[in-house]
Amino acid sequence: MPTSGLLFILLNLLAVAVAVRLLLLRRFNLLDPSWAILIGYSINYCLRPALIYLGHGWGIVYAGYYRYSILANGFDGSIMAALLFLVAFIAGNIPAYRFRRACGHLLPDVAMGGALHSRRYHGFSLLFLLTGWISMYFRLRVIRFSGSWLDLLLGRSRGAQLANGYGLGIYMVTTQLALIGWMIYCVRWAYLKWQNKLTLKDKLEFIVYGFFCTLLFMIQGSRMELATLVFIPLASYFAIGVLHAKNREIKPFRWGRTIRITLLIALIAGPLGMILKHARSQSLENTVNLSLSAWDAFEGTAVGLHYIHSANYLWGRTYWQDAVYTFLPRAMFPWKPKRYGIMLAQDLVWPALRHMAGTFPPGAVMEAYVNGGYAGIFLIGFLCGLFCHLVYEKLMAASWFWICLALFLFPVITSFRGLGSIIDSVFVFPGSILMLTAFLCRIKLQQTSENFNSHIQLSSSS
Repeated sequence: MPTSGLLFILLNLLAVAVAVRLLLLRRFNLLDPSWAILIGYSINYCLRPALIYLGHGWGIVYAGYYRYSILANGFDGSIMAALLFLVAFIAGNIPAYRFRRACGHLLPDVAMGGALHSRRYHGFSLLFLLTGWISMYFRLRVIRFSGSWLDLLLGRSRGAQLANGYGLGIYMVTTQLALIGWMIYCVRWAYLKWQNKLTLKDKLEFIVYGFFCTLLFMIQGSRMELATLVFIPLASYFAIGVLHAKNREIKPFRWGRTIRITLLIALIAGPLGMILKHARSQSLENTVNLSLSAWDAFEGTAVGLHYIHSANYLWGRTYWQDAVYTFLPRAMFPWKPKRYGIMLAQDLVWPALRHMAGTFPPGAVMEAYVNGGYAGIFLIGFLCGLFCHLVYEKLMAASWFWICLALFLFPVITSFRGLGSIIDSVFVFPGSILMLTAFLCRIKLQQTSENFNSHIQLSSSS
């Protein structure tokens, strides 16, 4: 690695520290997507390059798919491209108040009180869980899985599901309904807990619901969903607590506890990944690399900057194709391309992985570069910053819609693997499902205000 690499890593750490300091000027909310961006950014462009700089194979995921000299020569350039994104993100996060307010009114909104008092709300969360299980049953039938129950619980059907991905899209999407049901259930659970209104029935329901969701995503073999299952109730409790105590003095944010929890999750992620991915090598190096395998954007940035030039730019195709094509059933739309959205960027960066099962996104920074060069990086970074600030204001105004969506959004953004996939996996599907739920529960769409207690006292129109 170049000797200047260490200086660039330290410069990046300094930029992250400045961004953290600016975010701490406003009231902390765990669901603020700005923190998710910073966490994913720090792991991808501070921790991982530091591990690679140390050598000995640490932090490298795609060894063998590119020449090591490409990573060495592109080390500094990758960090500088990431810094451009971070600077634009910070600039977008602190726009003029009037501009922010005008944009904020464009976002859909559902106040907290109308959702929590709807008589149909609880039934929909359970219906979503049941739909997720039915979808998983049909997925297993389509791939003709014949393993034992133990194989099923260890996620050994995942390989067959990825290998037979074409035609399973509708089942993969509808399985996520269970996670959406868990999400809207936990928001209600967190509110009742803060109000000290949880009954024994509510507590037993919470355990049973969580148990069946865990079983479902163990069968799917996805670490991301399993981590999200744990994150959702904890984040719901904290987010509702911040709103509940809005006019009271609350304890300051404890960095020590947060760092310990983060390290614990990382330590669990490695061994869990070795079980779900059936890794043969159990060395410390392999455990660390699997713990960080979801944050693999640094190598993609270095390789992409080496190979991709203006003639290869996709000009926004990864974003709109993910939003449109993902939800078109191939049986009804046979013209649907097999490679679209973020996979187009992947094919430019990692052409050797084109025929492997699964997707290997090159990261949010490289996706922005593929769509418009360095100008694309700055534009996407600025828009991400603006959007994160708008969502933060909705969260602090007790918007049920944005609290639920942020529970889904935070873990996906933290991976920092691509923004096009976030558009379809968060906004198009969960967003539309939440709006449909609000409509069927007869919850009025309305703008939230700064008074949380007024939202809680609202009655639903059902």
